[in-house]
Amino acid sequence: MRKVTSFKLKQREKFINNLTLWLNKHDVFMFLNSNQNSKKKYYGEYDILAGIEVVSYIKSNQNSFSKLRDYYNEKKDWIMGSLAYDLKNEIENLKSENKEFICFDNMYFFQPKIILIIKNDKIEFHHFENINANDLFKEISSIKFKENIISNNVDLNNRETKKEYLQKIKHIKKHIQLGDIYELNYCQEFYSEGNEIDPVQTYSLLNSKSLTPFSCFLKYNEKYLISSTPERYIKGFDNIVISQPIKGTSKRYVDEKKDKKSKKKLLNSKKEMSENIMTVDLVRNDLARIAKRGSVEVEELCGLYTFRQVHQLVSTIKCKLDKDKDWVDVLEKTFPMGSMTGTPKIKSMELIEKFENFKRGVFSGTVGYIDPKQRFDFNVIIRSIIYDSLNKKISVPVGGAITAKSNPEQEYDECMIKSEAMFNSLI
Repeated sequence: MRKVTSFKLKQREKFINNLTLWLNKHDVFMFLNSNQNSKKKYYGEYDILAGIEVVSYIKSNQNSFSKLRDYYNEKKDWIMGSLAYDLKNEIENLKSENKEFICFDNMYFFQPKIILIIKNDKIEFHHFENINANDLFKEISSIKFKENIISNNVDLNNRETKKEYLQKIKHIKKHIQLGDIYELNYCQEFYSEGNEIDPVQTYSLLNSKSLTPFSCFLKYNEKYLISSTPERYIKGFDNIVISQPIKGTSKRYVDEKKDKKSKKKLLNSKKEMSENIMTVDLVRNDLARIAKRGSVEVEELCGLYTFRQVHQLVSTIKCKLDKDKDWVDVLEKTFPMGSMTGTPKIKSMELIEKFENFKRGVFSGTVGYIDPKQRFDFNVIIRSIIYDSLNKKISVPVGGAITAKSNPEQEYDECMIKSEAMFNSLI
């Protein structure tokens, strides 16, 4: 049974900076940061939620969902973890034959020794009897966070040339014209070998450039996920399930007039709107598989949300959970998220395997938590740096939705806009 010990934060931002350094001393942790977007509707219960060190864990590359349900039912405690994109092969008759650069298990969840929650100026430690929360608070508070920025000096390579990318988009559009698919999320991988980076500094830098609501800093021993994702995959609370896919992107500008023009262009773009609406239809269909009949509704369609790097269209789809379903059913019936596949889902994933030249792994998968009351929240792993500190490997995948109206050159430019914050955090 966990105890809850609370403290008031006098220097909130300083403490959070100290916390990221302290976390990195541990072999396993997950740090979820809403960047104070928790004040917005649905955007997180907490400002910061972190799980540190391992009481128990489960990992799997087969029968993962049934194992996950058994694991949670046994522990009935906080669990945190990740699902990799290639878990799709357990759900549907699919395969992943491309090479994975940095390997993650299809499913990995752990029961943290310590749960740390920050909301406004209050911090809570959810801990077991043998852990002294006062000592932890003093230890974290006393850390001296380095403000100086050390250059990473990472040069990234692309697994395909721009010419190859443009050609593939043309081939994908042919499949759309033939009616095989309506939309496909195509991704490319930028990578580096032989480079070391400072994970804490890189996360702090990336997060400061983006301040997204589903930011994540994760460490599984030698492997890191450093993410500034703006997108929620799925959230469940009080028998309600919501999904918030993002489709539709335009660039931010320092010049106010240019920025307003960019917003207007996005809202008036038939191509960007159609991307979002097709994904919404897919999500509605997925949620219908776990929802109480007649409860699926689109609460917000193509809402314009502004982040530091980009403007984006976000939709919110909501339903009531069927009484015979649980949170594991929700994940199994909706994964992978439609915003990272395309429509129809299975055919899109088959074509993704055909055209992409890397195994996605944890990219376009999800990271999140389930609490003791079966409330859960999971993001979409995009806008991320994946780092293997042991083998000195760095991966930065990036992609976007391809539709009949897609211009290959513009799609490539959009990828570069999306990747800008990650690239700049590595130089």
